[in-house]
Amino acid sequence: LKEKNEIVRIGSGSFGGKGRGIAFMNTLIASLDIDKKYNDVCIKIPHTAIIGTDEFDYFIEHNKMDSIDINEDDKDIKRHFIDGELSESLINNLRTYIGEIKHPIAVRSSSLLEDSQSQPFAGIYQTYMLPNNHTDAELRLNHLTCAIKLVYASVFLKKARDYIKSINYKTEEEKMAVVIQEIVGKQYDGYYYPHFAGVAESYNYYPILDMKHSDGIASLAIGLGKAVVEGNKNYKFCPKYPSLNLRLSDEFPKNSQTEIYAIDMNNNDFDLCLGEDITLKKIDLKLAEKHGTCLLYTSPSPRDS
Repeated sequence: LKEKNEIVRIGSGSFGGKGRGIAFMNTLIASLDIDKKYNDVCIKIPHTAIIGTDEFDYFIEHNKMDSIDINEDDKDIKRHFIDGELSESLINNLRTYIGEIKHPIAVRSSSLLEDSQSQPFAGIYQTYMLPNNHTDAELRLNHLTCAIKLVYASVFLKKARDYIKSINYKTEEEKMAVVIQEIVGKQYDGYYYPHFAGVAESYNYYPILDMKHSDGIASLAIGLGKAVVEGNKNYKFCPKYPSLNLRLSDEFPKNSQTEIYAIDMNNNDFDLCLGEDITLKKIDLKLAEKHGTCLLYTSPSPRDS
């Protein structure tokens, strides 16, 4: 992972929906040479490794996970998967990986059914964000392997099973690849987060004024993109009209972001079975201002107007 546009494959099998999309975008960005067309512009895919679906097949078969009682509580299913064994070759590859990668990493799902246009799986499977900063490489490796197992387990949790059933598929048809990706950002006083993150959509269902549906819509938030994905307060704008406010001025205070998500870099000992948020921290926007990552807006007083 030393090259700018390198994506590393670990194991064989499919990349899954998300993995294929990342690989396609990586190839597209590399071919466009945007940084040669515009000064001081660098657009790239974060350093990425993808574990193919064959490792998922091995894990399920080797540990006989297809025979567990899926009616058990989710936390019990997670424990079954944590107790399972990954292949020796995968462990060796991950040990090499963790020895070279020092930045925080996200362990993300990339299933065969995920990211399909007709049945979106956004929010169905789990993502784990790891500080990856402990001095003990074996402990960091343990965190990584636990996160991978829990991404595998998310296929069998009630939320995923119910959704797969609702779209007329079976859990047995699903296979899971895993994307391990650098988390873009910087560390500030023990918190790690990007200046902003967001989601851009090519279709705007609710255009106003001169906007068209095809002009799209973007949602941005300071810090990790979890705030956007989970529908928390964020800033929305149309890329074609970026300076046009989509909200009235008197609506800004009640609809503006007041907290941001960050990775807690002081938390090096955690149990990922307790949930995706165990490594995250919500911090006040005023603290982000002290970090220099944003400037808080203050309404002008009547005497200033």
